[in-house]
Amino acid sequence: MLKPLSLLAALILPAATLADEQATPASPGTPSAYDYSGVWVSSGQSYMTIHIKGDTAVAAELSKYDWLAYMGYSTGHSITISNLDDSDGLDVQMTITWTDQNSANLRIDRCRDGFFRTCGYTDGTQYPITRLF
Repeated sequence: MLKPLSLLAALILPAATLADEQATPASPGTPSAYDYSGVWVSSGQSYMTIHIKGDTAVAAELSKYDWLAYMGYSTGHSITISNLDDSDGLDVQMTITWTDQNSANLRIDRCRDGFFRTCGYTDGTQYPITRLF
């Protein structure tokens, strides 16, 4: 059994290592020379924390009433992510394309209602998002 301090270190150290790796821009020959990881907001409606390592992207979205976890892939200056928890059938896929390091466009590719949750988005809808930090 891990002691609380050991558990805390086990959770923080990998995150710190990921942050250190992401802090340095990639070499000029790579598709994405910028780090887009951070906390983003969409017109004050919801917040999303995005983390990218290699070609893998993970995100968590917090809205007024709910939260969702996403995972997907990164290609150049965009990511495509889908929700992870589909226990009630909710199905959301979105693509985020960066215009610069502090702004991006979020497009809803697919959004299907679940048994207990309705999807608040319409397929094809686009939202500007802005980096908070």
